[in-house]
Amino acid sequence: PFAETPTLPSFDAALSLSGAAAAGPHTLWLSEVDGKQRFGPRTAVSFTLTPLPVVESALAFSLYWDRPSDLDLHVVLPDGTEVYKDERNSWEPSVNDAPNAFESGGRLDLDSNGQCRVDGRNNENVIWSVEPPAGLYTVRVDTFSLCAETSARYQVEARYHGERVGLTEGQVLPTATRGAHGAGAGVTVLELRVR
Repeated sequence: PFAETPTLPSFDAALSLSGAAAAGPHTLWLSEVDGKQRFGPRTAVSFTLTPLPVVESALAFSLYWDRPSDLDLHVVLPDGTEVYKDERNSWEPSVNDAPNAFESGGRLDLDSNGQCRVDGRNNENVIWSVEPPAGLYTVRVDTFSLCAETSARYQVEARYHGERVGLTEGQVLPTATRGAHGAGAGVTVLELRVR
C-alpha cells in the first residue's frame, strides 16, 4: 500500500503512447471493472503530452526517466574513454588548443538529480557538436540512487545528425543501486557503430 493510504490497496500501471501521438492536451477515461466484468462509472483524467526535446548535435545520446531518482548516463567511446558525471568531456587538452577546443569532445550536459537533489529534469545528454570519432559506442545506465522511489523506468535514445538511430527502454529496481558508481558502472543498454 501507498504510505498515504495504508489501509487501501494500491497498484501501478504503465501507459505507453505512440510516438505519432500529437503533443497537447488529452483526456484519458478510466473505469473500474469487477471480477464479473461489470464496469463502474468513467472518470476523466486530463493530461498534456509534451514531446521529448531533440538535442541539436552531430551525435547525441539521451537518457530520460520517469521518477525523481538519480540515474546516470555513461557513454564509452571507441577508444575506451568514458563520459559520465565524473568525466564530463572526452576531449583531451593539449598545449596549442584553441579556446573552444573542448567543444570537439563528447560532453555531458549535467548530472540530473545528482545526490537526490531533484531538479525535475530527469534527463541527461552526452553530445558532440562536431563529427564524432568513428567506431563502436557503448551506452550504460547506472542507478546511483532511487531516492526513496521503488523503481524507475528509463528510455535511452541515440541521434546522429538529428535522425534517431537507436532507442531502448527499461526499468531499474533497488538492486541496481548496489556496487560502485564510477567508470565502468551500470548496465549496458545500447551499442552504436558510427562510420
